[in-house]
Amino acid sequence: MNETDQCAICHKKRRKSSYHIGASLSDSTFQIAKTKNSELNLESNICENCINDIRAEHFEDLIKEEYGELNQIEDEVVESIRQQDLITENLNQEFEGARTFSDRVSDGIATFVGSWVFILVFAFFLLGWMIVNSIILINQPPDPYPYILLNLILSSVAAFQAPIIMMSQNRQAEKDRLRSDNDYQVNLKAELQIRHLTRKIDQLMNHQWRRLMEIQKIQMDMLRTKKE
Repeated sequence: MNETDQCAICHKKRRKSSYHIGASLSDSTFQIAKTKNSELNLESNICENCINDIRAEHFEDLIKEEYGELNQIEDEVVESIRQQDLITENLNQEFEGARTFSDRVSDGIATFVGSWVFILVFAFFLLGWMIVNSIILINQPPDPYPYILLNLILSSVAAFQAPIIMMSQNRQAEKDRLRSDNDYQVNLKAELQIRHLTRKIDQLMNHQWRRLMEIQKIQMDMLRTKKE
């Protein structure tokens, strides 16, 4: 049977293996934890959920210190830290799943129009039109030179083609914006975590250095005692 203990902040009983002691926190994080329980000390047990809440609050203070008030994107970063969720998303899969039938049609047309197949097909169509109206049906061509009907067809194609391509480009711009927002969230979360780890390492190094100095002092005292 797993032994349980009580969290010093939420006062809930959990398995001892899920606790952290106050000494494992960085100085700034420990001060935030102490505001929740003034009797907290370095030996107090703090559960994982409270640790995540404290770190999220600490990171929220860091963001406010750097950028001012949090926006929606930064709120999502803080919440992901609190819930310990992954923030990276497969935006391609999400975006593809949200497309409607008209979106797929416009994307297909835009893809076809922007290909060499379309250029070659259209070039052969224009060449064939001019050959038919200038050589084969030279006596009674349906569209004699300067090909007024062909110009009307080309103008109509261009009139419909432009808004279809713009619709596809607008969705691509929206996709790029979502990807940019997600990259910003990932980078911000990574920066906060790295800053937290750096402070924690500095704290551990300082603590280790003090311990070494204390040990060295004890050794020097022992050597003096032996000499005397």
